[in-house]
Amino acid sequence: MSHRHPLLRSLAIYREMPWRFALVAGLFVFINLGLVWQQWLIGHALNDVTNGVAVQRQADGSLDSHVAWTWFWLILAVAFGRAVLQYAAGLGSLILGQALLTRLRERILEQVLRLHLGYHWQHGMGEIVTRTTRDADKVRDALVSFWRQLVETPLVVLATVGLLAWYHPLLAVGPLLLTLLGLYLFVLQTERLVELDRAVGAAYDRVNQDLAEGIGAVRVIKSFGLQQQRIDGFTEQVRQFSGLARQALAWASSRIPLPQALVALGHVWILVVGAQLVAANKIGIGELVTSLLIATTLVFRIEGIGRVMQTFADARASAGRIWQLLDAPTQIESGPRRLPEGPLGLQLEEVNVSAPGSERDILRQCSLLLAPGEVVALVGATGTGKSLLASLLPRLTDAGSGRVLIGNQAGGWQDVRALDLADLRRRVHVLPQESFLFADTLAA
Repeated sequence: MSHRHPLLRSLAIYREMPWRFALVAGLFVFINLGLVWQQWLIGHALNDVTNGVAVQRQADGSLDSHVAWTWFWLILAVAFGRAVLQYAAGLGSLILGQALLTRLRERILEQVLRLHLGYHWQHGMGEIVTRTTRDADKVRDALVSFWRQLVETPLVVLATVGLLAWYHPLLAVGPLLLTLLGLYLFVLQTERLVELDRAVGAAYDRVNQDLAEGIGAVRVIKSFGLQQQRIDGFTEQVRQFSGLARQALAWASSRIPLPQALVALGHVWILVVGAQLVAANKIGIGELVTSLLIATTLVFRIEGIGRVMQTFADARASAGRIWQLLDAPTQIESGPRRLPEGPLGLQLEEVNVSAPGSERDILRQCSLLLAPGEVVALVGATGTGKSLLASLLPRLTDAGSGRVLIGNQAGGWQDVRALDLADLRRRVHVLPQESFLFADTLAA
């Protein structure tokens, strides 16, 4: 699917749970059909009341109200059935949303663990955390609403316009045109909302990155007395984020009500046209009341679209950021060969490694031979490439040119690019200088 439609790519994850998706979608279809049926029953019941059919006086002076009670129990049964289905559909959509969020986060974590170190150097921890939490949550919220709108809105529009046209074609013309115009205005506004949310998301990345650095380097910050400097910098990042978020909210609040007000004019159309049709005895009072009720349903549906429009716009930007991460090339792919048995040594042949996103080499024309069992100390200033050299051994990163060979004289030397990654990393380990405590038991 096109990279230009990241939200639809996320929606495609529902294909992994087709029966659950179909069940919940079907429930919402029945809920909306039940609403139209309920309003149709109210209109016909009102016609019977107006025409004196619902309650009739018998010859002995008593009142026969069985028609009125029939309408009452029918309307009550439909309303109760819709309430039960609404509860089941709401619960099902929440379960479905959580399942989608779980799959999405699993994919993000798998991709983060596959990506080479260069990607992590270019994109800080805060950016990746934002994609896994804020962006994934926004996509989940939007997709739960997205497919509901995709199922419900066309159904409600067709049922509403169809029932109005059945009463009289003129009743349907105005609401249909106003609804189409309102939906068109929503689409026009979406692009600007997406742009605003991209800016908000980038600012949120910077807030997360600043926070992660402040927590990770807390001992250095305290040792050099940099607390106030870090607080001031973090406060500025939060201020920028809050300003952009307020700007996006203000824009949405001032623009989204316009299509809603436009669709609400359908009530005026039905009142004017319907009054003339009632006067001409072409429709009854019950049909006019039902027409106003279903027009109200249409307005509520469009208002619902307005409420989730910003959610959709936010999610489009968030989904784009997530798929930008998921589509990032892993660069380091496993090879077919395995390491020879016995102790291993290391050879570097004119290895060059450049900084990510830069043509400047950190290691240049580096050649080295370490025999199996030999102990060697590499000493140098910070930033000269000692840790980078060590990361070449288990292929946490790759050389730009030259060869990194691991093996021994008896079994031969193998280029690390040709080795099976699982076998390589099972036998070649690099212990970093930074200590890290995992949130787990000592045994694990």
